[in-house]
Amino acid sequence: MHWKSWHGMCSSKADGGMGFRNLKFFNLALLAKQAWRIIHHPNSLIERIFKAKYFPRCTFMEANIPNHSSFIWRCIAQAREVIVKGSRWYVGDGATIRIWQDNWLPSSNGQKVISPNNVLQPTARWRILTIVLKELHPLQVGGANSGRSCGSVQVPQKIKLFMWKSCSNILPIRTKLFDRKSGMCFVDWVEEILTNLSSPDIEIFFTLVWFIWRHRNEVWSESHLGEMLQISPKASRYALEFLEAVSDPTPTVEVPSSFWTPPSSLLLYKVNVASVIFKERREVGIGVVVRNSQGVVWTASSEKVRSEGDLLWVSAVSLLKALKFLLSIGFFDVEIECNSPHLVSILSLGKDFFTETGWIIEDIRELLPSFNSVSFKSIPKSCNRVALALANFSKEKDEQSAWLEDCPFFLFPIVTAEFPVSL
Repeated sequence: MHWKSWHGMCSSKADGGMGFRNLKFFNLALLAKQAWRIIHHPNSLIERIFKAKYFPRCTFMEANIPNHSSFIWRCIAQAREVIVKGSRWYVGDGATIRIWQDNWLPSSNGQKVISPNNVLQPTARWRILTIVLKELHPLQVGGANSGRSCGSVQVPQKIKLFMWKSCSNILPIRTKLFDRKSGMCFVDWVEEILTNLSSPDIEIFFTLVWFIWRHRNEVWSESHLGEMLQISPKASRYALEFLEAVSDPTPTVEVPSSFWTPPSSLLLYKVNVASVIFKERREVGIGVVVRNSQGVVWTASSEKVRSEGDLLWVSAVSLLKALKFLLSIGFFDVEIECNSPHLVSILSLGKDFFTETGWIIEDIRELLPSFNSVSFKSIPKSCNRVALALANFSKEKDEQSAWLEDCPFFLFPIVTAEFPVSL
C-alpha cells in the first residue's frame, strides 16, 4: 500500500515533501536549457544545422515542428514553452518585440500589455518600446520560507525521517488503514513545539517521540522490552549527546565590533550606501551619506523607490541613485561602500551581466567616467549603520530628503559612536 503520493514526495522539504525530482519536469528543464543555448549561441554547430533544416526564414522560437522532423528536434522545440512561461524580453530599441503578444513589462502583476489592441495608433504603439534605449538581449529568464521546520532540528536523520512521516500522516499503523485523516492534532502539536520552544528542548521532544515509537514497535513485536519509565531520561541523554557531537568543537572567538573607517586619502570622501526592503509596502528605502577623513558628515540623502526585483536589483538601484546624487552635488573623488559583495564583484570584473539587473549595471558603468576617482568596497552592515538609518528614515516619507553640509539630527548618536571626533 502506498502511504504517500508521488506528487507529495516530489514537493520540497519546506512544503512537507521529500524533495525528490519530478523526472518529467527535470527532463523538460534540461531540454529547455538546450533551447536556451540555441537562442544565445546562434553560431554554434547545432544551431546552424537546425536553422538550415527547420527554420531558415524565421527565428528558433517561431519555428514549426513538421511531421518528418527528428526526435531530437521535436524534444527541444517542445521545450520552448518552458522558456516562454519563465522569461521576458529585455527592452532595447523594441524592433523585434510584439507589444501585445510578448512578455516585456518589468512588473510582477503581469508582463503583457492588457489594453485593447485598437486603442493606440501605430505611431504611438512604436513609441511605447522606445522608452528604454539599451542593447537588446533576446530573452530574460525569470526566477521563487517559512519558520523553523523539522529539517532544521539537530537530531539524527532517522528521527527527522520519522517526524516527517508522522507530520505527513503516513505512519503504517492499524488505525491508518481505516482512517487516513487522523493525526492532525499531532501536527498542530509539533507546530506549537517548533514555535514556542528552542534548542535543546525541541531536539529532546523529537527524540522522545521517536523513543516512544520505538518502544511501541518493540511491544508489538514482543522483542526487547525496555522500562517505560526509562524512555524520557534516555531520550534526553541521547539528544544532548548528539547535539554535543555535532556542535563545533573549536572555541568561539569574540569578534570585536566593526565601525566605520575613514577614506584611504585626505583628498577622498567616503560614501556609504545602504538599502532596506519594506516588504509590506513593496518599496525599498535608500540611504546615502558622505563623510570626509575626519568623519564629518558633508551630505546625506534618504529616499524610497518601488521594489521590482531581487536583492541584487535593490543593491544596483541604490548604487545608481547614489552615483547620480554625488554627481549632482559635485563629489568626484569618492570611495563607495555598500553591503553587496555580489554587486562589487560584478563591477570589478567588468563583464556583461545578462539578467534583469543588467541594464542598471550598464547605467552604473556609464556614470563612472564622470568621476575623477571612484572605487567600490563591500562591508558588513555593522560598518554601515548611518546609511541604514537613512534608508529606514525614508519609510514614512513620500519624497526624497537631502541634507547639504549638515548632519540629520537623528544620526548624531550613531555618528558620534562610530567616530567621536566627527562632531
